[in-house]
Amino acid sequence: MRKIDEIIVHCSPTPEGRDVTVKTIDKWHKDRGWKGVGYHWIIYRNGTVHKGRAENQIGAHCKGHNAHSIGLCYIGGMDTAMKKPKDTRTTAQKDAIVKLILELKSRYHGIEKVSGHRDYAAKACPSYDATTEYKDIFKPNPNPKPETELPDQVEDVIEDAAKPAKESKTNWFALLAGLLPAIGQAFSDWRVQIVMLGIGAVFAAGVLYRLHWKRTEARKAQKVI
Repeated sequence: MRKIDEIIVHCSPTPEGRDVTVKTIDKWHKDRGWKGVGYHWIIYRNGTVHKGRAENQIGAHCKGHNAHSIGLCYIGGMDTAMKKPKDTRTTAQKDAIVKLILELKSRYHGIEKVSGHRDYAAKACPSYDATTEYKDIFKPNPNPKPETELPDQVEDVIEDAAKPAKESKTNWFALLAGLLPAIGQAFSDWRVQIVMLGIGAVFAAGVLYRLHWKRTEARKAQKVI
């Protein structure tokens, strides 16, 4: 079995918008005296991936680098007039190339990089910088997205915040009367404490007087009846 450590990307090269099949490329390469299509995989304009030369066979796509590489070729790479190199990849082709590279990497763990034909020859092929585009394709995502599920503690806070507030039935006079002595104790000056205790006593007396007044009024009402 061949030792594969690199993927090399090519273009057909054919004019933008023209469909070319594996059979056509196979004929071109046989006309050059080769035994058949030199690429291992061909990506059509609609994003479908088609088998070329078997992976266990040395390709014929990049001189000096065929023995240890897999050759990919997308259909296109030239402008409509066939005068200038052009990145004519469709969205479907771009997605298919990335998926194919990752699939090959999963089978050939020795693959270390993805290159373009132009990195090894005085050509524009594949009409874009494949080395730069795929240089980070095997690296794990350095900034993974946070999990969509909220931690239990956060969910509890949200749930509590959604609950309606309970109606308060606190006797504010009695509460204030009890708090004032506590506030007074917070001061180190004994004179302040005495004043605060006195205020608390006044409030407490007021509460007791109010209760006594209510009872007195209730007794008067009973006598009238």
